[in-house]
Formats: sequence, structure tokens, C-alpha cells
Amino acid sequence: MELEKVHLLRILQMPGGTSEILLRGEKNGTDTRMFYTEGLICVKRKVQGVNHTRLVPLNNVQSMEEYNGGKPNKKAEAGSSKRSELEQGEKASGGRGRPKKKG
Repeated sequence: MELEKVHLLRILQMPGGTSEILLRGEKNGTDTRMFYTEGLICVKRKVQGVNHTRLVPLNNVQSMEEYNGGKPNKKAEAGSSKRSELEQGEKASGGRGRPKKKG
């Protein structure tokens, strides 16, 4: 399974930069791909045309998000700005200012 984001407990050191949060895709000339296989996270990076692979055990992973293939989410397509005022509801009045001093 291909992964979108991996949050590590420790900093992962490998060519192309070190980080606690690994994101799928290309940034600053470094292309990162991550896969979950047999209890390990396989991180593949291509830095300046050179391929690097690192296997990360699950005990070093705090959380991970699966890549969904770029399929749009129906709720995200609607967007909050496209909803009518009736769907959004009325704005609550007051409650943010300081109370007036008595006397």
C-alpha cells in the first residue's frame, strides 16, 4: 500500500533531508515515495538522479496516512463557500467582546 504521510517518533536521516514528517511527492528536487510492506515502511527517494531506499520499522512510526490515488472527496468538492446561508446556519451573536464594567 502506498502512503501519503508518515510521522516518525525519531528523525529519519537519509539523503535529501532529514525530517520527522515524511510527505509523498516532490519537493526541492527530492522525489519521495513510501510503501507499507510486511511490517516495514519502505521509503524510496530520488535525489539528483540517484535512488536511495530506507526501511523503517513500525516501532519508529507514530502515525501514517494512506495515499488514496488522488480521488477527490465529495465533501471537499462542495466547499464551504458554495453552501447557502441556510445550510451554513446563522452566525452566533456576541460572546467575543469583553463584558462592560458596571458602575
